[in-house]
Amino acid sequence: MTAAGAGRRGAPAGAVPSCHLLHADDLVRVTRTRGSGPSVVRLAGEIDASNAAEVGRALARARQIDELIVLDVAGLAFVDVAGVRALARFCREGWTRLDNVPPRMTRLLRVLNWPLV
Repeated sequence: MTAAGAGRRGAPAGAVPSCHLLHADDLVRVTRTRGSGPSVVRLAGEIDASNAAEVGRALARARQIDELIVLDVAGLAFVDVAGVRALARFCREGWTRLDNVPPRMTRLLRVLNWPLV
């Protein structure tokens, strides 16, 4: 988790959440839901060397829309080293809360000394 960046460009209070597709390929789907709080970016599927760069670009687009991001990784079935690097890069670039981390990914993040909150 990284907490950085001042200011916020979120949706107005009381706004109805809207879901937008940021990226989809044969392995992974990245969506962003924007409501009254931080944007929620959901990852579902697999991130590996073949799609990690594009997932990183999709996450960067989400950050341009909202500086505060909740990154929901419950739907990830597999993440290789390239995928972890893309997620780590994204989290270092601004305020991000990692949410719904599956047990298998929690173990990997602990091995990598990733601070979990």
